[in-house]
Formats: sequence, C-alpha cells, structure tokens
Amino acid sequence: MTPGDPGPADTDPGASGDDGGASTPLPTLLTDGGLGDSGPAGVPAGDCSAASQLVYVVSRENDLYSLRPDVVTLTHIGSLSCPASSGAFPFSMAVDRSGTAWILYTDGNLFNVSTKDASCRRTSFLPNQAGFSLFGMGFASNGAGASTDTLYVSENVNGHGLGTIDTQTLAITAIGPYTTPLAGQKAELTGNGDGLLYGFFLTTPAQVAQIGASGAIGTTAPLASVSVGTDWAFSFWGGDFYLYTGNSTDPSQTGSAITRYRPSDGSVAVVSSSVGFFIEGAGVSTCAPTTPPPPPK
Repeated sequence: MTPGDPGPADTDPGASGDDGGASTPLPTLLTDGGLGDSGPAGVPAGDCSAASQLVYVVSRENDLYSLRPDVVTLTHIGSLSCPASSGAFPFSMAVDRSGTAWILYTDGNLFNVSTKDASCRRTSFLPNQAGFSLFGMGFASNGAGASTDTLYVSENVNGHGLGTIDTQTLAITAIGPYTTPLAGQKAELTGNGDGLLYGFFLTTPAQVAQIGASGAIGTTAPLASVSVGTDWAFSFWGGDFYLYTGNSTDPSQTGSAITRYRPSDGSVAVVSSSVGFFIEGAGVSTCAPTTPPPPPK
C-alpha cells in the first residue's frame, strides 16, 4: 500500500467470548484481510532473512533481545545508546522487513535500531504530530504475501485511535478513532504478512481485536486472565498472539510475563511467568510466519 491508502479492510464484528483459560477464537485470522495485492497466505515474500522472521523485544533497561516465542528462546543482542532525553525509556517498538527496529521513547522521539547489533540513530521524526504523542506501533503487509508494508500507530494518551507513519517522510496521518465496542480505547499493535492488523486493547478485561479501515473494530476476544499492569507489549507470530505484561512498580515482580493467545482454538496459556526484566516494546516484521512452523531442531 502506498502512503495514504486507507488501511486494512473492514470486517464484520464477530462474537466476543469470556476467558478463563480459553477465549472465543478470532475466526477471520489468516483469511481475507483485504489490503490489496493478493498472494499465498502464510508464505513470506522472498526478501525475508531468517533474522527478520523473529520477534524482537526491548526492555525498560534499554536492552534489545530477539525472541523465538514458541519455545521462549531469548537472545540478548545489545544495549541501546539512543540519544533520548534524560530519564526517557522505550515505550513501543515495531520492526520492518529489513530488520530495522523503530523504537519510540517516552520523550516522544523515534529511533531506528539495528536488530543485528543494537546500534541506534535518531530519526527526523517530529513528536506530537496530529495529536499523536505516545503510541503503539506495528507493521502490516499491503496484502497477503506482499513484500511491502505500512507502519500503523495507535495513539495511547488521548485515545485518538489509528494512524500511519510514512517511513520516508516520517509524517503521521490520522486515520480515525476506533469504533464500538472499543471506541476511545488505547492499544498496542501488531500486524502480519497476510495483510491483517490487530490491537491489544488496554481494557478490563484486556482484549485482542482485529482492526480494519478507518479504525473499524472487527472480531474481539476478551482475555480475562491477562493483567495489563504498567508495562505491556504485543506481537503476532506463527498464527498465535503473544502478550507481554508486567508491573515494574511492584517490587514482588521480577519481570514481564508472556501469555500466548491461540485464536485457532481460543486457548490462553502463560508460556513464561517472568523473563527477568520488563518488556516495554515488541516488534515483528511481516516476514514472520503466519502459520505454525516446525519446532527447531
């Protein structure tokens, strides 16, 4: 999709379900997402490296890790030295197909970070555009199997809803507020190579929802067992969603938990009760698998 295209296609709202170890599946996952150029669902384009198919997470302590979420294998890449304001720390993250992480800090500045060595450079992004001060981020491809994608943002202070960042000009374009039943709510975002965009909404209970054009909310899945806390992040990988949650103000907590929501059967499972640090952002490129891969040898 070129900058200015409307975003993921609208989907009819689906049923919500209660959670207590299980939740109603998102039936539109891995089906038509309607962003444009069609291609074979679940098959990344040929420009994808092995590294671009992993999840990346960034900690409150400015450390970058790669993650294979199905086996919870974390690898420390390096410590960030981004020239953010004193006291600022990472707020959210997205990763593009080249393996570059886009990391927003709490001072509103946006940085590009290498997922190879954690080297960091400031971008020319101007904070507080279009009423978007702090926001969640996620790339979604411009069609199933497409090799181009769009960076979506979700405004997380005043609930303005969905927008995009042009990765060339770094201009934010506001798309519009989310529709009922999540109007005015805040979200972290993730997308995939099937051209679908999803939000982890900071409601009570927390919800995962498909997001369509103009911020239209499609199928939702309440996850009553997930406590958002003060630190949250979100990623899609291999047909599942991973929610990273923790409360860094609670001295009894040693780090973020990782919870897997599997829309194919509605199951919810804690795959790690604590990773030993607090995750502030998670990013995954549209090269990541959209169906479960074989386990690593």
